Parts: sequence; structure tokens; C-alpha cells
Amino acid sequence: MKCDIVIIGAGILGTSLAYFLSKATQKKILVLEQAAEVAFHTSRRNTGKVHAPFLYDPQKKRLFAKAAALGFDMWQTYAKEKGLPFKRDGVLEVTLDEQGTKRLEKYMSWGEQNGLEKDELKLLDGSEVSRQEPEVHCKNAIFCTKDASVDYGSFTAALMEDAKKAGATFLLNTRAEEIQDRQGTLSIKTNSGTVETGFVINAGGGMSIDIAHAMGVAEDLTDIHFRGEYWQADPVYNNLTKVSVYSVPKYTEYPFLDPHWIVRHDGRCEVGPNAVPVFRTMC
Repeated sequence: MKCDIVIIGAGILGTSLAYFLSKATQKKILVLEQAAEVAFHTSRRNTGKVHAPFLYDPQKKRLFAKAAALGFDMWQTYAKEKGLPFKRDGVLEVTLDEQGTKRLEKYMSWGEQNGLEKDELKLLDGSEVSRQEPEVHCKNAIFCTKDASVDYGSFTAALMEDAKKAGATFLLNTRAEEIQDRQGTLSIKTNSGTVETGFVINAGGGMSIDIAHAMGVAEDLTDIHFRGEYWQADPVYNNLTKVSVYSVPKYTEYPFLDPHWIVRHDGRCEVGPNAVPVFRTMC
């Protein structure tokens, strides 16, 4: 098979790229995915949240903040058009001490600089939080109304269908095993045949560093994998809160690793994550 662009990985990133490229160009786009369906790994096994950009430093992470702001509106519109779940339920970011309150004040400033409106981001004291969520006790909290719960697996599946309508081809159960550069033409050996292409986009998720090494790229780098585990709460606790609850991070460079309480779009609740080292990549 010959094509113009091969995208390796059909998670939400690879599938989105296939959609946008197929809509914007006449190039022949091929997506290779080793699993039996799109979004089989991380893209569907996450908390399903769509966050507003108040956690992003507008100077250091300007691009992330802009992507989050635009992405929220795009997903909301897409969900409405496709009849997909998009539950705009809000989120609390809580703290128990004065140091955490100072961090929340910084987040308020970042949120404003990143384009959030005053009615979308509020700094509450503990009594205001308790009136809103009786089971949540804290010193202070940010309440962000621009936060939603979705099903990214369903989003990715819908995007795949739209990408296919625009001309993209998806090969599932197809693993890229070897990549060679033959005078400007990239030859990709898979478990079901060989593909020739001019360009490769590496969207392989947990396998991306291995794919890069197969192309002779970033050979001086490696990665360490961690598995984040969440515990699903018993249904008796599904109405414990109306919104998801996050804590101010102990390590501010990694704001999503501290414990949080997640309310999903279908009413299920979860708490987590931990971070378990994974010493072998599973297919």
C-alpha cells in the first residue's frame, strides 16, 4: 500500500489528526492501530474531564492554555452535533492551608489571563464551599463552572467515522514493526503487509518512544511508564457531591497527580489516582 501520510496510533490524538488532515488536504491519509478499536488504551481509560485553563501558567504554558480554551468549546459543539454526552458540571480545587490558598490566588490570576470570565471562576471560603457541597470541608477553594464530563472513547469513535468520510483509511489490528528510510520513501513493515509513505506522524502513546527509535530518532532518550489506578465508589456514594473535587497539588509541576474525586458523565464516581511503575509495555 502507498499513501502520503501515515499516522501511527489511533488514540484521540492520532484520530483527531487524521480528521483534520483529511478535511484540510487531498492527501491520502492512513492510520495504523495495533488494537482492535480506536482509543483502546489511555484515550478512553481516563477521567473523562474537559478542563478550563486555570492551572496553566499563561507565560510558560501559553500553548496548552490556548488549546484547552479552544478545545472546550470545540468538544462542546461536536458533542451537541453528534448527540454525545457532554455534562457541564463544574469542578472544585480545594486547599486545607494558607499556602494552598496562595496557590489558588495564583490560579485565579492565571485563569483570568487565559480568558476565563469572572462568572466562570470563583474563589470561595470554606463556609461558601460547605453551603454548595455539604460533604466538602476545606479552607478555600476555586469553583470553576467551565468544566465538563465526557466519554472520550465515544468522541474518538465518532471522529474516526468523520475522518473516514473525509477520505482517511484506518487499519486496526495492525502493528508497525519496522520502519526504514529508502531514499526519502519511508517503508513501514506491519504484521499484515508493508506500507510506503512520504511522512510519518508518531501518535503511538505509550509506544511512541519505541516508534521513534525504530526511525532512528531520539535514540538518546527513553521513557518510564506509570499506571494510574482509580477506585470506583460504591453507587451509594454517587450523590456525595455534585461536582468533581481536586486538591491543590503538592508538586505544582504535576497538577493532576494529587488525589481527586471524579464525578463521571453517567453518574459513577471514582477516587484516585495512585502511580504504579510499569516495567513492561503491554500490547
